[in-house]
Amino acid sequence: MKKVFLLLALILVLGCAVYIDPSGTNINFNMDNGSNADNASADNNTGADSNNTWTNSSNAGDDLNNTLITSGNNTGGNNTVIDSNGTNTNNTIIDSNNTGNNTFVQQNSSINYAAWTDGEISLSVPDTWSVVSYGECATKSFVAYDSSNPLRQVFYFSEAGPVYISEEQKSNDLSWKDYYASIGATYYIFWTDSPVVSPLTAENFLNHFKELADANIMSEVAPLAPKIHDVQVISSETPSQLILPTASDAKIIRALFSQGSGLGEGLFYVETAEFPIAGIGYGMTFIGLTAGEDEFLQYEPILNQIMGSYSISDSYVSACLQAQNQAAQSALKTGEILSETSDIIMDSWDSRQQSDDILSEKWSDTTLGYERVYDPETGDVYRVENGFYDSYNINRDAFEMSDLEQLPTNSWDLWTASTYTIEYIK
Repeated sequence: MKKVFLLLALILVLGCAVYIDPSGTNINFNMDNGSNADNASADNNTGADSNNTWTNSSNAGDDLNNTLITSGNNTGGNNTVIDSNGTNTNNTIIDSNNTGNNTFVQQNSSINYAAWTDGEISLSVPDTWSVVSYGECATKSFVAYDSSNPLRQVFYFSEAGPVYISEEQKSNDLSWKDYYASIGATYYIFWTDSPVVSPLTAENFLNHFKELADANIMSEVAPLAPKIHDVQVISSETPSQLILPTASDAKIIRALFSQGSGLGEGLFYVETAEFPIAGIGYGMTFIGLTAGEDEFLQYEPILNQIMGSYSISDSYVSACLQAQNQAAQSALKTGEILSETSDIIMDSWDSRQQSDDILSEKWSDTTLGYERVYDPETGDVYRVENGFYDSYNINRDAFEMSDLEQLPTNSWDLWTASTYTIEYIK
């Protein structure tokens, strides 16, 4: 069955084990006390429950093509991991009373979390992740990431910069640097290789972040700062409240981006502040939740939960405040409410438009050189190289699967469905 490959991917995430024949046929069809067809380990299921894998415990209704259906009264179609009393349609990993068209509604009991701390700040992260922290007080920051896939990451920089807000200021600083060097003196401006970000909007700051991360002022103190570049903004909105009331700009940004050799997708919270007299500015609050572009819809709640677990020790707060540093007090206040920022980001995510999800998928296809086709009879979606459909369309008779079509432009269900590669087209 083609659904096997979706299940195997879920096993990696959820740590579940289902016995599947490598040939694609389910083994151990245990159909107990219900009208269930082609199920593996089905127990007490009543209704037209077909082609399910691991259906358990009193699921009633038209539950078709589901994987890992457990714990009661779930009615819906084309679901993956359904749990606990809901009417669920076209969902992925649904847990506890969820109704309709959700993707990955918190199944955190399937992930092992571990407490991490450097003695100053603390986080709860998946136990396979790594965390590094940088800075002190006003500049306290962290990067948490999955070592096996660094695109899966959560980061927070309370202060990132400086960047130049005009070419003139950077040219002036470089001239003075050259002059001091010519007389054998040191020019104590250490950010002359920082980028110019003009205007200093949240979107522009995000787009230039790799240049800042590569600059000496940043790379020396935060070598694992994510090298995000080639940003394609999907949506951008002003948050309902600011962490830093004096911010010159603030946005919640959903975007595709490149990092290393991978294409990622993320939600970013960015506040910027300008200091015109000095000709510089900062990202005063820069938060990122990212994963691979093909998995972000599934990972976003986990990433948000990690950020929401952030806390600062009372002793560290006291030590910083004793330094009588106003910037430190501001940063610590930011840290105290950082967990609340997860609610702001989650609200933005929950209220997103389905058209944004479709736009994200289309842009990722364009970036990677793919297009998508689907089987109208089964609903299976295939991601293929550009030009495949034109060739396929005039040679349909050469294929066993001769009814494939291009995806309808506005079909959210198809554009957000799991995809198969061209090898599965016969």
